[in-house]
Amino acid sequence: MSKFPPVRRDIAVVVGREVEAQTLLDTLEEARRDPACQIVQRIALFDEFRPDGARNGGLEATEKSLAFRISLQDTGGTLQENAVELAVQTLVDRLARAYGARLRG
Repeated sequence: MSKFPPVRRDIAVVVGREVEAQTLLDTLEEARRDPACQIVQRIALFDEFRPDGARNGGLEATEKSLAFRISLQDTGGTLQENAVELAVQTLVDRLARAYGARLRG
């Protein structure tokens, strides 16, 4: 148990419908080995959205949106915003390279 508080960030990424949520989770877990992501403590999927025609949410019929909650914590000190942003961007970049994912606007 750390005396330093955790930080949470939610991200939603758009990928093709054929991409499995577990595959993205596995890739995010692997990305935690990156030095920029050492402060990432937990990643959890909390939402999946698929357009149904009437509600497309800005997505194509061949796309879906997956939302992840990222918990970050530095057990040795207070987190700095630039470290949090770098970690989150590193995770997003990994998904973009591997699956063509993009942040949902």
